[in-house]
Amino acid sequence: MRDKDKILAAVVLAVMVIAVLAPLAVAEETDVVRSFSTTSPSPDSELTVTLSIAGIRVGFINETIPDNFMFTEHPSDHQYHEVSGQRIAFAVVDEVTEIKYKVLVPSSGEGVFIGAWEDLLNGTNGTIMSTSITVVQPDDGGDDDNDNNGGGGGGGFAFPTSTSTKASEIINIEAGKPGSATFEGLNVCKISIEADKNVSSVVVVVEKVDEPVEIAEAPGIVYDYIDITAKKLADVNLTAKIEFVVDKSWIADNNIDEATIKLNRYIGEWETLPTSKLSEDDISSYFEAETQGFSSFAIIGEEKVEASPMLTPRPEETPEPEEEAATQTPTPTPTPHTFHTKDVGKSTRTEFTMEIAAIVALIVGIIVFAVFRSRKRR
Repeated sequence: MRDKDKILAAVVLAVMVIAVLAPLAVAEETDVVRSFSTTSPSPDSELTVTLSIAGIRVGFINETIPDNFMFTEHPSDHQYHEVSGQRIAFAVVDEVTEIKYKVLVPSSGEGVFIGAWEDLLNGTNGTIMSTSITVVQPDDGGDDDNDNNGGGGGGGFAFPTSTSTKASEIINIEAGKPGSATFEGLNVCKISIEADKNVSSVVVVVEKVDEPVEIAEAPGIVYDYIDITAKKLADVNLTAKIEFVVDKSWIADNNIDEATIKLNRYIGEWETLPTSKLSEDDISSYFEAETQGFSSFAIIGEEKVEASPMLTPRPEETPEPEEEAATQTPTPTPTPHTFHTKDVGKSTRTEFTMEIAAIVALIVGIIVFAVFRSRKRR
């Protein structure tokens, strides 16, 4: 029987089991954990991946391996599995608790394993925590000359430009209803996506980067740079909500005004996204921002602006009066008309003398007139 026929048979069997067990189903904690035979594989080696399953009686598990890894010729001994490109799907029945598969490691580089599960019996689904694997180059020892010269040669290992990368798969997003992916170990902890059409197998990759490459630095005081990409959303109009966390120690050490903490997105230039605070605890503050797409992001804040102290107005001082002589404006003295005193005195005396002479003449005239009249009567 071919693998596809096995998968189909498993699905039919799963439906029959659901019909029988559904009335007896009891909700229990469901989880799938991925582990590796080694987290530092050698180049071109074989790597075994183990999926530890809890709580799934009937369901599916989908795993996606990195682009530079390959499945072996017989990747798994699990009865119900199917391989398609970089994806391998498993049907989970009979309360399977462990599934293993094998991949071939590339000669260099790194990659991220992502996965998702679906519990058909309980009608639940979730994601498997993404895991990053780095190919470790063997130490060839080099020669003494190179060692003494401070580092020659260099193996083929290419160091990643990012400090951490996580990926998560959203199995189904119904039009108008949000689907979410969660992340651990990063400052971005959850991304919810709402699309205008139905989409499936959406892989969201979050990468923490030390600094932006070939773009300008974000304004303000930067807490973190993040690159976010999503596959299977090329022709979809979406609205996404990004939940992120900021350590309170960074806020305190940089004297950040918490109200200024925002998520910025780079679209030709840095644009500030609508950001709101969700909650806080003793260690961190939690925020949510809304975006219409994915690209490069920066969590930023602004330093507190110290308010200028309120100055109490001083009463106006009334200046003490100075000496009157110093402050009083002297009254201008009119310029006196110049008189020649000597001439004035002389004229006055002449006029007085003439008046006296006239009076004397009048008196003499009266006397003479009286005497003359008296003689005439005799």
